[in-house]
Amino acid sequence: MSEKSKDNFWGGFLLGAIVGGTTAAVVTAILSKNQNDAEADLEAENPMDGIAERNLHNQPEGDRIRQNLEQKIVQLNQAIDAVSQEMQGSSQNVPKGGNPTTLKQES
Repeated sequence: MSEKSKDNFWGGFLLGAIVGGTTAAVVTAILSKNQNDAEADLEAENPMDGIAERNLHNQPEGDRIRQNLEQKIVQLNQAIDAVSQEMQGSSQNVPKGGNPTTLKQES
């Protein structure tokens, strides 16, 4: 391999590393800002969730994972309860032996 080829290789390698590093830094800064904005919006909607989230960062990893899972389970249970209530409400409007698709909407 000639000396000129070696210089071109290392020059391209260094230029690629500089461009790639700069691009990664810019993208990371943009994504970090977007994430911080999203977290601020969530905290504004429900301040207690923000407090719980901050408390998670001050605890050991195992405790954080456990509490995060517990919060997710609570959210899932609330969603299941809401759907269950909707289903019970809609099933009460169905006449015995009737077809729910043939019901008229109430005003």
